[in-house]
Amino acid sequence: MWFEKAAKKGQLDSQYNLGCCYEEGKGVEQNFDKAVFWYGNAANRGHINAMNSLGLCYYNGVGVEQNFSYAFFWFNNAAKENNANAQFYLGVCYFFGNGVEKNYLYAADWFEKAANQEHSDAQYYLGVLYDEGNGVQQNYSKAVYWYEKAASQGNPNAQYNLGACYFNGDGVKKNLEKSQLYFIMAAKQGHEKAIMALKHMNN
Repeated sequence: MWFEKAAKKGQLDSQYNLGCCYEEGKGVEQNFDKAVFWYGNAANRGHINAMNSLGLCYYNGVGVEQNFSYAFFWFNNAAKENNANAQFYLGVCYFFGNGVEKNYLYAADWFEKAANQEHSDAQYYLGVLYDEGNGVQQNYSKAVYWYEKAASQGNPNAQYNLGACYFNGDGVKKNLEKSQLYFIMAAKQGHEKAIMALKHMNN
């Protein structure tokens, strides 16, 4: 494989791409240990996407023993280089207290950075923080704004929460038709709460 030859010669993008191939089993037999090896090689030499991928391996325990502290370290390095995925996962670490002390304020900051790069999961989580008033002042209108941004990208959690906002009149004028529409969008993606909400509405 061309990637492997270039990776062994120290070519950073090839090392990262080879890691992806091993993680996904593309062109090679799937091997998480080798994925971590090549991600690590590239990450330690400053490859931003490799830092994020290595962080994910540690976060999910793929090819290595799960270690939230190491995951946080690599997410933090990549996030500082404006990697949207890493910014989102750094927010997740602060949101749940994985690898770092729980801090909703820091979570909101990193979610917003990723959200502004159109990361739909970050937009959803930022909406949740505004919805619940964690780390930010509670603001249903801002919650709806971020839910709408994420929902428009097909995020089922945001679609469900947006449906709930229209159902309850939180941050928007109560509108059962729009509520049902968003519940249907989420339900089509298998969102269990949305499915239950539709059953409730139709009874």
